[in-house]
Amino acid sequence: MTAPTGRGVPLAKNGDPAKHLVQVVPYYNPPHVGGMEMRARERAERLASSGWAVQTLTSSVQTYPHTVTDTNLIVLYLKSWEVARTTIIFGLPVALWRIPAGTVVQVETAIAFVPEVTALVCRMRGIPYIARVPLDSPGHSRIRNAILSIYQRSVLRWVYKGAAAVIVLTNDDVKLMIKKYHIESSSIRIIPNATDFEPLVNPRPGFSSPLRLIFAGRVARQKNLPLLLTSMRYFIDEFGLPLHLDLIGDGEDMPTVRKLISELELANDVSLKGYVGGRDLELLYEQADVFVMTSTHESFPQVLLEAMAKGLPVVASSIHGVRTVVQDGVTGLLVDRPDERSFASAFYRLISEPGLHRELSSGSLRQAGRYSWKTTMEAYMSLYDELRAVRGGGRQHHGSRR
Repeated sequence: MTAPTGRGVPLAKNGDPAKHLVQVVPYYNPPHVGGMEMRARERAERLASSGWAVQTLTSSVQTYPHTVTDTNLIVLYLKSWEVARTTIIFGLPVALWRIPAGTVVQVETAIAFVPEVTALVCRMRGIPYIARVPLDSPGHSRIRNAILSIYQRSVLRWVYKGAAAVIVLTNDDVKLMIKKYHIESSSIRIIPNATDFEPLVNPRPGFSSPLRLIFAGRVARQKNLPLLLTSMRYFIDEFGLPLHLDLIGDGEDMPTVRKLISELELANDVSLKGYVGGRDLELLYEQADVFVMTSTHESFPQVLLEAMAKGLPVVASSIHGVRTVVQDGVTGLLVDRPDERSFASAFYRLISEPGLHRELSSGSLRQAGRYSWKTTMEAYMSLYDELRAVRGGGRQHHGSRR
């Protein structure tokens, strides 16, 4: 199923040898099903259909290292371990050392170890690399935030400065990268997420009783799901109206979520769906009335595009990343004060203000139409082709912007 490269790493048979991308991802779904992994998979599949040979280097997540091959797609699950929520991929340096010299390398910078190892090996070998910034987040405690801050302003800054290009998701991220990491604007490319969900033709005519909320994403601390659950409890108690939540996803905070559902007596009001994909996921969006996001921080949430393609108004925290996609009063309601009363009041507005739900549904459909995978993939391939052309001219990128 695979063909040797001459350096010990297989490449896909049918891909153009001049179009070889290696993407380095800390983990590749499953088990940590989140936006970064899903976007990496979708990007790889679309590149492969365009003639690129795509190889993903990722962690085995404590399973035996193995390789999965599908035509132009290869995933190398390398021996790894997780320490303090950081994925240590022991085989990554060797795997990177074996890739062909003409390869385009793209690394996700969400978790420590992977970015700096990738940057070091690429710079030693003279291979240009692209750093993609899925989320520039704080730590989850004062101590972790202090450690992360030191890492970001030293190691991660070195990674970004040595990159041939840095991919961010929004205009706001450009300002952050320039201010925080002293990156030159000329090296930054904005490539947003996209959705291929089949959009609704018309806005939602109304809403259900009970009002059906939906959340989709990784069940992690940053998603702040306890706030969503306490907001439901407040709404039911304060307004005396029914409410139902379809919670789609899984993750390390699921035990906390299950416990809180029991403590708040919401067992009959919350459906835990686990991981759902494909048409089944679209159907759940279509059955919902409102998409809810109570996150403390986000980059560019793909799930918002999916929800809006189905004409769902969004109720979300007014935070960086979300404000890029959701316009308050146009596509949804943004909550400035992250407390249960504010979210519950937003839910109540949707059912109590005549025409508001339909108006926001219409705005969501218009907004979703601005993000297509065709445009996004054209931007990726244009950048990859640019690097291949510069590489062919014999120029080196690394260290040019330090």
